[in-house]
Amino acid sequence: MFLSLLNCTDDVAYSAEIKKIKQSYLTGECEVNGKKLPLPYAKNFYDLFLKPPKPEDPPYSIEESPNFGNYKHFSNVVAAMAHILKYAENHMDKLLPKGESDVSRDFGDARKLDSMFIAFYHDIGKTIINRRHAVEGKAIFAEPKASVRFRFENIFAEYSESFCLPLRLSYYAESIGAHETWGTNTTGENSVLAFASIVNRFRLLFNNEIKAVKTAIFDLWLANVADIITSINWINGEENKKFNEQDWQNNLPGTLDDRIKWLFDDYKGVYLIEDLGFALQIADAENPYDFAKSLSEKRAVNRFQRLARQTMGSMLETNERGLSNPKINFPTALKDEIIRQLDDTAILAQINGILKGEFGSDFARCFGTMLQFDYALGFFFKLSNQAIYWLADELNNKEFRTGWLYNQKIEKSNPYAEDEAFLYRYNAECIINNYLMALAGVFGEIYRLTADIENWNVEFEDAGNRLTPSKADKLLSFDGAYRAGNARVLLMREIMLYKS
Repeated sequence: MFLSLLNCTDDVAYSAEIKKIKQSYLTGECEVNGKKLPLPYAKNFYDLFLKPPKPEDPPYSIEESPNFGNYKHFSNVVAAMAHILKYAENHMDKLLPKGESDVSRDFGDARKLDSMFIAFYHDIGKTIINRRHAVEGKAIFAEPKASVRFRFENIFAEYSESFCLPLRLSYYAESIGAHETWGTNTTGENSVLAFASIVNRFRLLFNNEIKAVKTAIFDLWLANVADIITSINWINGEENKKFNEQDWQNNLPGTLDDRIKWLFDDYKGVYLIEDLGFALQIADAENPYDFAKSLSEKRAVNRFQRLARQTMGSMLETNERGLSNPKINFPTALKDEIIRQLDDTAILAQINGILKGEFGSDFARCFGTMLQFDYALGFFFKLSNQAIYWLADELNNKEFRTGWLYNQKIEKSNPYAEDEAFLYRYNAECIINNYLMALAGVFGEIYRLTADIENWNVEFEDAGNRLTPSKADKLLSFDGAYRAGNARVLLMREIMLYKS
């Protein structure tokens, strides 16, 4: 099934093979060499896609399933993986760091099959719980039942592969468990310290065989690229949309190949390739964590800047999407100045000082740990939204005072009150400094909570639901720095934690 997809040479054959893969999620069977064989873990996918919401409900169309979006995403990642494997075979010099010789350039059938299975199962943990799907997916593969072993053996036997099945399934488990860790690094919610944990996973699995470790890292990276390419918005003429099932069925393979080229040439491929390079450097180190720490300090500062830019900056650019009041009257010149300063490298020294002040000299490790939590961006978007809402309120001469800026309309007596250019620069600096301090304070409190309290789980997704406007005001220090510092301890316990 998977290798047939990889060997397709025209659109018609490709669409037919994708249809078989899509059906295999639903029927629990895969077609290999003309034989229909039972698919491991088919019940998981049935429960996710087809099982009626209530026992008494009759079967219903998959389009009615609340998880239909996951179904499309799963099959799209498999399709993307097929194309990315072909791309990688022909562009290894572009994707690998100069001089890298340990990553295998031999894309044999066994390696391709492993990559396709990892793509097929990469989000299987969503059948258990979405927000911890990588951990749950790893657990599913870590302890396979006899029936699972038997089904995998029958499938691989059709390919005449010589393999150690327990090692192979352990490799799938580690890759599935690590894909979300790598993904959060790509989105800026993590630090390169996470790569050290991935390196150690593969070192244990492959008994420190460096070529096997680095090839596994590269193939995990390919799986994440396949995941990314099906999730991001992409530009096609004047369109800005996610690639959906219909696009892939009607305009393949050229469209996907064009999109892969666009990803690496025109979008964020330079950052993806940079991440791969860091991971491979860490794999070469005698002590991955020590080496990763030396890389992480600069990266932690840069990622903190990106977090601020992603939250406050993008909120200012897309009022209709994020702000509580889309008709908010935030001065355009001030908005532009904030965005300019958030992008400026001059802010990095300030961030370095803030992080060291909050976490001490080991801020790279502390901050890296914080950023590993899933779905953090939504939480901080909500915090940024509240800050911008009240700042705009104050700028429009309302009674609320944030303490974050010099209010031109209230303090008219000062000689610079009429110098708008100066005030925009000054207020942008004040707003950014206060916002960075608020972010660092939230991260610092989370770190102390998780260090002090055992058997608690931190969930940014749930925390976002509990982050009410009044709580956000306190976290943003609108009640004053002293009161905010005292309140933050109690608030973060209430917002972030629940007993496991």
